[in-house]
Amino acid sequence: MDLKIAIAANEEYHATDGTSSTEIATFLEDRLKWYEIYKLGTRAKDPPTAAMRLGTFVHLMCELGGPEHVSATVPENLEIPSEKELLQLREGFNVVEPTPTECPAELVGMFRDDGTINRSKKVYQTWKKAREAEAGEKAKTLRIWTKGEWFATTRGAAFANTHHGKWLFKHGEANPLIPIWERLKENSEAEAWLLVDPEYREKELRWGDPTIGKCRCKIDVIDNDQDFPCFVDWKYDARDRAA
Repeated sequence: MDLKIAIAANEEYHATDGTSSTEIATFLEDRLKWYEIYKLGTRAKDPPTAAMRLGTFVHLMCELGGPEHVSATVPENLEIPSEKELLQLREGFNVVEPTPTECPAELVGMFRDDGTINRSKKVYQTWKKAREAEAGEKAKTLRIWTKGEWFATTRGAAFANTHHGKWLFKHGEANPLIPIWERLKENSEAEAWLLVDPEYREKELRWGDPTIGKCRCKIDVIDNDQDFPCFVDWKYDARDRAA
């Protein structure tokens, strides 16, 4: 299974009906909040935190077999711009028409006496065609990848397509998934769970409860060891390790 399929499967699971562990945790934490979210639908669920994002990628890493399948470091010759820079780049694709007070002398002929643009004039049509071509070329050589919030020049377009959906890190930035993976591999039992056949990973269970109704859960790993069979649930804690 690749990253795209794994993400789609996870999103599909969370979109289906059924009482989940998250709903139960919300009920135990704050019953009014639970009622407003899950019964009335008048309150949105809390947005994912940084810890939740990390936990999601830890699960994907364990499912797919290593940090290289879910993360990547942006090469040094590519950049990750700020939100302001991204906004400026997006605005750069728009063709802004000139004004009578701010235009070259050769464009004055496109304006009427009242200062409005006469778009039927050849001088205007020639100018607009040139600007649209210029914007089009810029769009080809500067690609915005909104999900990753970074841009790549044509040199990096292949990199962007190859690593779409992955957690991207700046050049020189530490990837927290790598030490977690290394610690997991150091533990013989955890390493064995990482090597379990894909058929026994990320298994969905659904059942009906006479009190709660539809229920669902997703088991990270099913260990069918004859002496000690168990369900494995990957968890991440604040000390940068998986348990």
